[in-house]
Amino acid sequence: MRRSRPSRAAAQELSDDSEIEIRSTSDLLPNVLRPAQHRSVAEIFRGQQDVSWPLVPKLFRVPELPVLLSSWRALEEDLLERFWAQGTHVMAPPASEASRLAVAQHHGLPTRLLDWTESPLVALAFAVDPHHEKVDGVVWGIRTSGTTTSVDPQPPRSDGHLFKYFPEHASPRIVAQRGCFTVHPLPPKAEAFPPLEAQTGTGRILRRFIVPADAKEHIRHELKVLGFGPASLFPDLSGYAADAMRDVEIALTIEGRPRPQW
Repeated sequence: MRRSRPSRAAAQELSDDSEIEIRSTSDLLPNVLRPAQHRSVAEIFRGQQDVSWPLVPKLFRVPELPVLLSSWRALEEDLLERFWAQGTHVMAPPASEASRLAVAQHHGLPTRLLDWTESPLVALAFAVDPHHEKVDGVVWGIRTSGTTTSVDPQPPRSDGHLFKYFPEHASPRIVAQRGCFTVHPLPPKAEAFPPLEAQTGTGRILRRFIVPADAKEHIRHELKVLGFGPASLFPDLSGYAADAMRDVEIALTIEGRPRPQW
């Protein structure tokens, strides 16, 4: 299966346990519980369906900036202005910039935020999502320092430690997923954003758990039994629909029949 490797610079800094293959929830939990025994170590997690995807906020995935928007700040401000010009009819914009970014990010707008969770099993549920069934998935873990709750978060420290941010306006989905964000500085002008795993110093605080493609279905079944199915992570009508479909898929798998192509 397709599997990318960290850049050479990042690989040199990764610790011995920075990459672990997991084929079940029981493979993941002991590895995340050991560091959690040290109260000074705080770790958050991010699941990605394709191991080759870099850790890059959605804003910076634009191949080239538009001619009239010559910097990342100009692009972000333009997107936010357009979003909130109509969004104010639904809700009043939050007071802080970070909260405005978080609400926009939650509703699909590209921002400089990256979504994370305090729960490794929630991250694992995202990594085994069936939309990318034929490629390996990954759960990233990153050790963080400090939290921000109701005010704008501080930018990432130069020593490689990032701040996790809990938005003031947390939706039911964010609460259910124990979600949080990392907030990343905008690169100067139109300079490229280096993936988080390739940035200097992050190799000491990052690790990843590889989920082989052929283990995804089994792990989805385990997570459903453990209470981490779609209805738990997405407590709304779309989550309930996905949960009902997941039940049918599991039943067909147990019977040895092909899964439906919903």
